[in-house]
Amino acid sequence: HDGAWLAAALGNAEMDTWARSQYAVLRESVAASIRETMAWRGADWIPSSADMGENDPTSVSIGIDPCGQQELLPATALAHTFNGYIDDVRKRSVPGSLWAYTPYEIRNILTYVHLNRPAEAHELLDTFMRYRRPLAWQVLAEVVHSRLRHPIYMGDMPHTWIGTEYVRAVLGMLMHEADDHLALLPGAPPSWLEKDGASLTDLRTQYGRLTMTARQEGAQLHIELGPGLLPTIPVYVNWPSRERPKQVVVDGEIRTEQTDQGIRLERPFNELVAQW
Repeated sequence: HDGAWLAAALGNAEMDTWARSQYAVLRESVAASIRETMAWRGADWIPSSADMGENDPTSVSIGIDPCGQQELLPATALAHTFNGYIDDVRKRSVPGSLWAYTPYEIRNILTYVHLNRPAEAHELLDTFMRYRRPLAWQVLAEVVHSRLRHPIYMGDMPHTWIGTEYVRAVLGMLMHEADDHLALLPGAPPSWLEKDGASLTDLRTQYGRLTMTARQEGAQLHIELGPGLLPTIPVYVNWPSRERPKQVVVDGEIRTEQTDQGIRLERPFNELVAQW
């Protein structure tokens, strides 16, 4: 996939064609492997590997983000996989429960964003932040235990691999670089847009540099984009509330194609105002 993208950018048509054909073959091979492994295990969830066939949602998440292969995964099994996962996470809050987990699970936040379940994405982020050890250090260990003084493996502190997953999660809740458009606020909770709102400055993307401010003032959502994005790239704005606004005005023009999810615009804008 990325090889084809690079070849096209360099004007290498032969390499572009070859990479796309190999991408198609690889996708079908992986899809067939998933189907066969599910049949072998009798699973209604997606196994994370072909050799073990184990139930590890955190590994499955890699296929969704950063690999962008959600369409390759059986939709019903994908839902079962992450319905079960969020249930397991919630059990950790039961008083007296014993558990241990690795904050690699932070990558699951973006899976819920891509599944259009932003409330659960935010719930996960809040949960993981509560389990920094010690909290005042702002550190996530490689392994977190329910018992603060339990003498067992904790791993690296700070753990920079997990740190990068945290950065990816927060950025991915604010924007997503899809193959054919730039998505804004795909997983941002409404609370992030209160008061001064959320902002990104000069963020490098494949579609240019993104400068954005977004804030909610009562029943109005204001989004402003600075210069730097390619003028021809479509932009999809997600409503954090997932409720259809009564009116959307983009650079002074009233738009009517909004849904309860968001609005797709043919190019970057200067200012968008949505009214509920």
